Amino acid sequence: MRKLQADHREEVKALAKKHRNREQFTRVKREAVTAVVGRGVSEREKLGQLFENRREDLQRQHEVVRDLLIEQREKAKAALCKEFETRLARVEGESSEVL
Repeated sequence: MRKLQADHREEVKALAKKHRNREQFTRVKREAVTAVVGRGVSEREKLGQLFENRREDLQRQHEVVRDLLIEQREKAKAALCKEFETRLARVEGESSEVL
């Protein structure tokens, strides 16, 4: 946006040197302002679209990471349950031998 403003200022300075008639200068200046606003709007739309695309991409990546985390959590829980069951069976086996 600052670049657009700087470009607009330079354009107005160039127009001031070119047009000596005040009415013609104001008309051309209004046209330049309209053009700057149009460029600003198109740049904003382009940046908004880029932002939206990036946001959607990050959401997809987030979903993938979340799914992997859930899968890893379930695997870890299953491994812990299996280890618990084997240790419990071993302890019960040892305790039954002692009795």
